Amino acid sequence: MSFVRCIRTLQVGGSNMKMDQLSSEKRNRIVNALVKEYAQRGYLNASTNSIVKDAGISKGSLFNYIGNKEAQYCYIVSYVLNFFKDKLHDYMTGVDVPKDYFESLLFKSNMKIKMSLEYPLEYKLMFDAYMEESPEIKAFMAEKYAFFSDLSMQNGRETLDSETLKDPNDRDKIVEVVHHLIAGYSTNYLNSRKKLSEDEIVEVLEKMTVELDTYFQLFRKHFFK
Repeated sequence: MSFVRCIRTLQVGGSNMKMDQLSSEKRNRIVNALVKEYAQRGYLNASTNSIVKDAGISKGSLFNYIGNKEAQYCYIVSYVLNFFKDKLHDYMTGVDVPKDYFESLLFKSNMKIKMSLEYPLEYKLMFDAYMEESPEIKAFMAEKYAFFSDLSMQNGRETLDSETLKDPNDRDKIVEVVHHLIAGYSTNYLNSRKKLSEDEIVEVLEKMTVELDTYFQLFRKHFFK
């Protein structure tokens, strides 16, 4: 399945008509098998034989429900990304999320640490997907990143109160710079470490949260009242 076909089929949320029509029990078995295999062995080394064995289905059924290896990876990564987007919303519902722009970013970062502890395999799969070298997966993840990047900046513009700035007209620029700071810092940090174990992911998230706060203090000093 080509990248374009994969995007058209899955859209943003990881939806797949044939998978959606399965019973929740069977769909969950397949999803769990996909997460386990691709998180533990990666895209190139994953075995469809192991997946169908864990899921309790035939290889023909797997290909019929989702498709080949590329389509499987696209599906499960989309599924996990959407799962974490919803889970982050759930975590932040009914709690006192800081009103301050930077405090809210740090709060979200701590929520991601919580998610990585609660769902270690899923989080590892998501991290590894962003570091995947296969051209078809890199293209797929670039599309995903663009979508979530736009969503993140939109949320940032809604969170940052321009009245707290020395110059209210700087709001959109600050949101964009902070977004690119987090993205670039995260990418460089992860590139220096390549594949991470589940325990290492938690350590990386914790260290990144602390270090990013030092950059946030600079923004406070120079752009905020």
